[in-house]
Parts: sequence; structure tokens; C-alpha cells
Amino acid sequence: NDSELEKLRERRLAQMKQGAEQRQKWIENGHGVYSDLMEGSGSQHGGDVAKAFFEAVKKSNRVVIHFYRPTTRSCDVFHAALGNLAPKHPETRFLKINVEGCDDVREGGAGVGAKYLVEKLGIVVMPTLLIVKDRKASHQLRGFDELGGSDDFSVNDLAYILGGHGALTRK
Repeated sequence: NDSELEKLRERRLAQMKQGAEQRQKWIENGHGVYSDLMEGSGSQHGGDVAKAFFEAVKKSNRVVIHFYRPTTRSCDVFHAALGNLAPKHPETRFLKINVEGCDDVREGGAGVGAKYLVEKLGIVVMPTLLIVKDRKASHQLRGFDELGGSDDFSVNDLAYILGGHGALTRK
């Protein structure tokens, strides 16, 4: 029947429009890329990592944050994997926070608030991926334990683990 087909078509068009609006909102909030929390947003928060962190998790329902040190080689493995996942999963915001020198708020240090976050969230192992859902820290992947204990994992392995913790929509 033509009227039922037309109603179905209209519903589908409305769904597509809503999906496009949601994707646009995600892009405006920094989704689709793996970025340093303090690049861009850091200046508007006066270099305060904690303020930038709370602002980011307030704007996005799902956030994966990589706490790293540039001098820790194993952190590079997560940089590559998260850089690969971010454009494939625009429903999740992917961020990184450099915690090297988090006690040092002078030039070159991680900035004000980094030490607070590390202590408050119990970040003790580098690398650590923190999953935040609906403004709450829901899980931490510390090192590579959940990925078989080795840094030789596939991006799909990481996506599966993150999906299991609700950080990604499994496709």
C-alpha cells in the first residue's frame, strides 16, 4: 500500500536526519579523532588538565582517555591503535593526557590538575586507558593485561575489549 510505504519512507528519512545531526554534534565535540586533551581546549581552561577533563566528559557520553608518558615506549602502541579506532567510532571521544612530570606545573610539565586526576582516578600503570560513560569512570585497562599481556595485539582486539566495556558500539 502506497500510504504505508510513504510513512515508512518518512520515518527512515527522519532517522537518517537525526543520525546526521548526531554525527555533526559528535564532530563539534571533538569525536572522530584521537587528540591531546590540552591541544585546543587547554588554552580555554588556563592549562588546567582537570578542568579540561571534566568539560570533555560532560560533553560526551562515551570517552576513552589514554594516560601516557612520552618516554614509555608501550604507550606508543596505544597511540597507534587509538588513532586507528577514533575515525571508525565517532560515537566515542578518544583523548590522551600526558602525565609525565604531572607534579611540575612549570613549562614542559603536564599542567595544573594532572596530578589531581592521576591520584583521584588511581592511575598507577602506564599506559592506562580510562573508560568514562555518562560522566562516570567505568573501567580502566591497565597496561596490556586484558589484551593477552602483550603489546602485540590487533586494533580489532582492542575494539572488542572496549566494546565489551561499553566504550564502543560493536559493529
